[in-house]
Amino acid sequence: MHRCFEIPELVDEIVSHIPLRKEYKPSLAVLARTARLFHDSALNRLWRYQRSLRTLLLCMPPDLVQEEIVNEERILKFLRPIQSSDWERPHHYARRVRNFCSMLDDFPYSAICPWLALGTADDCIFPNLTHLLWNQSDQNFPYIGLFLGPKVTSIIARCDTSSPLAILSQLPKKCPSLTHLDFTHPRDDSVTEATRNLISALLRELRCIQTLAIHIYDTTVLQHVARLPCLRSLCVQSLPTTIPPAQGPLFTSLRRLRCEKSIPSSMSRVLELCPDNTLDAFDMGIQGSEGPGGMRQLLATVQNSQRSSLRELRIRSLHSDEGIGDHNTIECMRPALGFAKLTHLHISSRPRFDFDDLAISEMARAWPQLECLEIMEVADTDHIRTTLRSLHHLALHCPNLQTVSMAFTTDIVPSVGDASNQSMSFLNVQLSHVSPSQVPPVAQFLGGIFPNLQEVSSYGIGEHLDDDRWEQVEALLPSHVGESTREKDAEP
Repeated sequence: MHRCFEIPELVDEIVSHIPLRKEYKPSLAVLARTARLFHDSALNRLWRYQRSLRTLLLCMPPDLVQEEIVNEERILKFLRPIQSSDWERPHHYARRVRNFCSMLDDFPYSAICPWLALGTADDCIFPNLTHLLWNQSDQNFPYIGLFLGPKVTSIIARCDTSSPLAILSQLPKKCPSLTHLDFTHPRDDSVTEATRNLISALLRELRCIQTLAIHIYDTTVLQHVARLPCLRSLCVQSLPTTIPPAQGPLFTSLRRLRCEKSIPSSMSRVLELCPDNTLDAFDMGIQGSEGPGGMRQLLATVQNSQRSSLRELRIRSLHSDEGIGDHNTIECMRPALGFAKLTHLHISSRPRFDFDDLAISEMARAWPQLECLEIMEVADTDHIRTTLRSLHHLALHCPNLQTVSMAFTTDIVPSVGDASNQSMSFLNVQLSHVSPSQVPPVAQFLGGIFPNLQEVSSYGIGEHLDDDRWEQVEALLPSHVGESTREKDAEP
């Protein structure tokens, strides 16, 4: 065998390209058993991602664990207490696990884990684990402690309420390398003061955290989060309604901010705590009764403080159809037109934003570096005021645009003119309607302004289900016609 295969890193790289789909796993197992040079790399690949403890437990001695089928369900039973020697073979495989994903009710943790806790050879079942996803009920949540180890860098945890939070106090000691923590649960407004103090104490100890997703119950917790020295990405599941002014430098390393289900005024106060022109991305989930004025004021706050740095903006308005009606117009968005470096914009709102061609033209001129535009429609086609001319504006003023998702009418097909965007490859037309007679001219127009457009997708409701006709439009695009011609020329 070639001497290059004696280089472990090279063998690991080769094996890493073998897909972990079901049909390939037997081949990896054979490779591990029959090729000495590939043994460790193949086993590492097989065991790297685990979604259950079942496979590991079946490596235990046969007189310890027995698998039975009860009501067509496989059940694991311990026949005797676990001894340290029982871990010799399982540990050979457990040390290879890097990612463990435990989903709700996928394994009888309450029946198995107490046994494991008594006989585990190490403090952590998987000593080299780096990524943990733990989505369990309050009853099973405390068993997360069996998977917390010194090499864990990322934890995503889900539970029913805030009750099991006490277990997280182990994180600073057991996971000193932790850089990513995503802990969410349904909002519990009756959370105790002891729980709040625990969260504050936990955050004070997590000095290496770079990515954090958490509920912020009060200003004390917020102050601790804002002072994390390495924090670069923050997802706030909820915010206190009252936020005091900043005291000292806060959020000094923050680059990405996402706020879920918060009123605009609270998000504005958080933004005021951030240093000017440091955020790359802001995702706002607006909920509350402050109306379009609150949204406009929030965008004005972003524009005033992050004008020259912001590249990604997501606006998710969670209002019902009642209240602010058609007031979501370009006027609400106008402060955002000052983000000259914007590359990604996503808008999903109920009620929808009532844009027209003129509004899209203003947006296209304001954001020449735009790469992705998503305006998600929730209304039927009777309310769409944007036309194909909106796409013409985008092609003319946004040369880097690659992806567009928006609805428009196709009754009138404008001329291509000087508009030509070479970057555009994907168009989602959403609820847009196209008649059979309009398929060829629409395809010709789209191919003219987007010569490299590859994919046109759609979704419709009821009588506006035009998927087949949009597939015909896609088939007539120059990129597809040219490919079909080449295939025919290649035929014998």
